[in-house]
Amino acid sequence: MVYDKSFANQVLQEHVQKTYARINFRESWRNLPEIPSSEEILQDVSWQDTEAPEQPLDYQKLAEPKEFDPRLPHNNIDGAWDSKEDYLGFHYQILREDAVAPLRQSVAEFKRNNEMGDTQDTSIYTDVHLVGLQLCHLGPAFRIEFSSDRAGKRIRWEQSSRLTQGSLVCLSPTSDMFRSVCKVGTVAARPIEGGLDRDPPQVDLFFGDDEDIILNPVDSYVMIQSRLGFFEAYRHVLVALQKLTTEESPYIEKYLIQLDKNILPPDHIKERPCLDLRSISISSNEHFSALTDEEEENLCHVDVLKEFPNLPKSGMDDSQLAACKRMLTQSLAIVQGPPGTGKTFTSVQALKVMLCNRRHGPIIVAAQTNHALDQLLTHISGFEDNFVRLGSRCDKGNATILARTLYELRQTNKDMKARHLNGYRSAASAHDAMVLSIEKLLFDITEEDLLSGRVLLECNILSQQHFDSFFEPGWSSSLDMGDESIDPLLSWLGSKQIVRMPRTPGINKNLEIEDPDQEFEQLQEVEVEVQAKDNKESLSGTWIPLRRGYTGKVKSRRVTGKNDPRNILAKTESLFDIPEKYRGAVYCYWEKLYYDQLTRKLVEKLAMYQSSMRSLKMAKVL
Repeated sequence: MVYDKSFANQVLQEHVQKTYARINFRESWRNLPEIPSSEEILQDVSWQDTEAPEQPLDYQKLAEPKEFDPRLPHNNIDGAWDSKEDYLGFHYQILREDAVAPLRQSVAEFKRNNEMGDTQDTSIYTDVHLVGLQLCHLGPAFRIEFSSDRAGKRIRWEQSSRLTQGSLVCLSPTSDMFRSVCKVGTVAARPIEGGLDRDPPQVDLFFGDDEDIILNPVDSYVMIQSRLGFFEAYRHVLVALQKLTTEESPYIEKYLIQLDKNILPPDHIKERPCLDLRSISISSNEHFSALTDEEEENLCHVDVLKEFPNLPKSGMDDSQLAACKRMLTQSLAIVQGPPGTGKTFTSVQALKVMLCNRRHGPIIVAAQTNHALDQLLTHISGFEDNFVRLGSRCDKGNATILARTLYELRQTNKDMKARHLNGYRSAASAHDAMVLSIEKLLFDITEEDLLSGRVLLECNILSQQHFDSFFEPGWSSSLDMGDESIDPLLSWLGSKQIVRMPRTPGINKNLEIEDPDQEFEQLQEVEVEVQAKDNKESLSGTWIPLRRGYTGKVKSRRVTGKNDPRNILAKTESLFDIPEKYRGAVYCYWEKLYYDQLTRKLVEKLAMYQSSMRSLKMAKVL
């Protein structure tokens, strides 16, 4: 097989850029976003009978998904499926409902009683405020601080399953309480040091939709997490099911859709069924010279479709030998067994044969966990050193595997390194420029001070006439309009109309400490496969703290009638004609307009940031 670099680049680009996700498919489930939308979470659940008395457990009905929407498709358990689309569509929709339903239930329960405390299935976090933005290689992460007082206890974050990385959460303004606004995201990272150990605690979030980002520090949110399930475990399977509809695979059609029980040999075995089995006919510490001439002649050309020889020196028992034969001679082989029965050993033996008889094309080795993959590759390295470990989360303590990562291989090949660096530098330069543009955009909200009058003027929020009125004779004789270091807004507003930004209250030290979660260790094992060992490292990047600490004094942010800031400004030519008691509200009105405008600009910037990030990811791999 001739290596086609352009085709390889196309496949890689499709994977990174997710071009298949931009197609408008006829089936609605194929168009669903990776992270659930607000509509999915706020979906009507009136079909559920929440008032019905609890019934005795009926084990015969455990398989009936009563908690699922009855409008979901039903499983076909009696025969073949009509099409691949029907098969994948059913499994996608059921799996997505399984992933999303717990959070939807928690939100519905909260909407019935928004004063509720934490329950066994639901965690509620209040007084949520934004504190900063981390531009990392995984995406823009928004750091929030929050109160966990609804738990009724202080949280042992080191031994808690709350807010594990990848968990699905949703936020709504305190003024809305999920009536109409729901912003869905996932936990980006939960570092203990410098994060959850703070008072109040902090955590990083990725929003599923850039349109849902929060930026105004004045706004307070409530955040809900369902403690049932683990969304990250579903997420990548759901994406794969959507992508499978755009790919052709005879094995999926034949064995999963048509349910053909007659599993055939793969094409390359049907064409050339004779294999050299000498590599597994001897123990690992022996060489081919240990074979007699007769043994070598019999084993170097075995028709594996007719008869698989007994190999007493291979170290495999009868069941392992049968499993090895199945792996080599069938287009789909499933080998299972309890721990310690030799599944890894048998897989390695089959790989030995594949390598000895490989004529073209690579052999792809995949595993459910990074640890399992590294184990397999460590065994393989004993008889084959020409392999590449893809992915960045390999065992850093395993020098053999580390040396075979794409990064290390590039470092040892000067030509490859030079070609890679040229493409990488260009992508990195564009990415850095994008980061700088976001820093510049947010610069005015990284300082403690109030927004300046000149900033509001530049954004067309403050009119030129109103800005000029700051410098009217008799009101501001000490101010020089040409001196940009002086902000007239502060003196106009007055110290009595300035208050501290609303922030999250500190931890209630009077609460008793929560008991450690019983399932924490199990969740930690799952979590370690979806995160780098060091959360700080996984979110390394450019940190933009949003430090603004002051705002205008206002009794209510919902003012109507003649005291509405819009009406006041419309009928006022000089800002000094506005009574001092209304100036705090007027400033807050300007502030909201500014943040609304800034949020729209940031959404556009983040779309470009994500694009530059994908280009950088491509450059790292190519």
